[in-house]
Amino acid sequence: MDGDKGYIQAGAGIVADSIPRKNSKNAATKPMPESAPSNAHVVHRRRVMGFHKFLMKHGIGSPGYIARRMARDYRALSESSSSLDEHKILRSILVRRIASQTTFGGPKEYKIAKMRPEIIDAVTDHSSDLLSVVRYAVLVEHPELKNTHAPSSSLDLLDEVLKEILDSDALDWLKHRPVEKDLRRRKIDDPGVRWRLKNAQSAPEIDWSNASPCPMVWAAWSNGSSGYGFKVKSEDRDEYFKEEWKTIRIALPIQDFLQVFSVNIDKPSFWEGECRELISSNIGSWMVKNGYAPWAPGKPPKFSVYIAAEGCFRVEPIES
Repeated sequence: MDGDKGYIQAGAGIVADSIPRKNSKNAATKPMPESAPSNAHVVHRRRVMGFHKFLMKHGIGSPGYIARRMARDYRALSESSSSLDEHKILRSILVRRIASQTTFGGPKEYKIAKMRPEIIDAVTDHSSDLLSVVRYAVLVEHPELKNTHAPSSSLDLLDEVLKEILDSDALDWLKHRPVEKDLRRRKIDDPGVRWRLKNAQSAPEIDWSNASPCPMVWAAWSNGSSGYGFKVKSEDRDEYFKEEWKTIRIALPIQDFLQVFSVNIDKPSFWEGECRELISSNIGSWMVKNGYAPWAPGKPPKFSVYIAAEGCFRVEPIES
């Protein structure tokens, strides 16, 4: 799998390095305002981006290749199993993709998902359509697309490529895309849904709407009285948290808004022993107001986790 990633990294370098640079002489005599690039510069950039799209769309292991394989499975299941609903079909093609990519190694996220089927359920429960499931698989297999050094247009270009392939290879996929009111009701993570920040000043630089799914499921936690929080598994703490962080930021959905706040993790109880709770009065208030707390003994609600940036986690309830 690692050998397949060179295609996009090479493409990223081409986009960054192939744009003509002004030499010092020309820059001194004929300065060109950045707000008004020459026509030749614009045409050249479009050609470069077109080549970047070609690299993303073609070749074994490319996002386009992944999309075509999953579209083929989607079409085959849709045609042969009329009794399966859309959710079961999406889950089946994701299971197939995970199985095929973990035969001889594969991404760590897939290996964890094989051992914890609830992760697969969480991904498909919060995916609105085939595009969302394919996008999840691509980002797991090609994390360099989310790298800070990748071109800023990479994710938009990815969606463009995936849509073109699905429109060609899985003609009926759009019929099952939920309308906007269903997206809000189910709180589905879809690139087209833009969440507004309730506390915009606390995290203006984070695009929470494009947070990526990750193989984490947090369970609700209570101290037995009025204290609430999220319980993090030890392997997830070690994988997705850093001890040098003092706090993390959590975003919780409130209708069409997100409430964003900081939670302290600079404490021995989080890094030692069996505690590992993320505790905040904001979490407790949110759970109580939205009916997640209190809960029946031994049945705490569970939540999917999405990563918006380093140390920034968006939480969504897993509907039971």
